[in-house]
Amino acid sequence: FFFFKQKTAYEMQRGLVGSEMCIRDRQKPKQKRIVMPPKAGAVQKRSIPPTNFRRVYDVGDLPVQLNHGHQGGKLLWKTKVTQLNYNHYLPIFFEGLREKQDPYRFIAVQGVFDMLEEGGANIGKVIPQLIIPIKAALNTRDPDIVAITLKVLQKLVQSGETVGTVSYTTLTLPTIL
Repeated sequence: FFFFKQKTAYEMQRGLVGSEMCIRDRQKPKQKRIVMPPKAGAVQKRSIPPTNFRRVYDVGDLPVQLNHGHQGGKLLWKTKVTQLNYNHYLPIFFEGLREKQDPYRFIAVQGVFDMLEEGGANIGKVIPQLIIPIKAALNTRDPDIVAITLKVLQKLVQSGETVGTVSYTTLTLPTIL
């Protein structure tokens, strides 16, 4: 004895017969919809507002000039680096670390490295003024800016006798991070 399934009104209307009805009647496994957690944006790049460094350089208030030689650019200082007012110029150069466009980027990075190389005891007094520009550079989340800022921090810690001391660094480091 064979029993045939009676067609529904839908099946009659669509003209489904025989094996077509069986195919339709099979249960398809439901696909689970995967819901991804919302993105927090912790690693997304942030917009980089114009820096004070760019304005100061464009006006001509920095004691440097760029020499375009056949081997690339070179930073020339108008005064000796050791005679500079570090309280004034070093924070400006540190703020320039956020620059992405040359020649601003080159001048800021090279200027920071030159000042840290020659600064000695002048650097330790300026560190509290450097925290905000360092934090701003790290908060851009731009890989190039973060990388150069970390290299500058390494140089900063190695630059002076009082800069790398544990007690002073532990006081300022939590503020940066």
